[in-house]
Amino acid sequence: MNKLSLLERFNAPMPKFFQNIFRIGAVVVAIGVGLGAAQESLLEQGIPVPEWVAYVVSAVGTITSLLAKFTIKLDK
Repeated sequence: MNKLSLLERFNAPMPKFFQNIFRIGAVVVAIGVGLGAAQESLLEQGIPVPEWVAYVVSAVGTITSLLAKFTIKLDK
């Protein structure tokens, strides 16, 4: 069994399923960042968004994307 460094694993090809998971995670991160950036504007519109919601959404998206990115495609 070959041991790969983190950089090799990060740059290795991903299986198709995990490519989709990676993209979904990236979208979730973008939503979390958008919520954080637009928090004052949303509050002025009457839509209160707690600060922790943006943080949790961003964290979940980041973790999901990283886990998917480190999953590698093994050729048999």
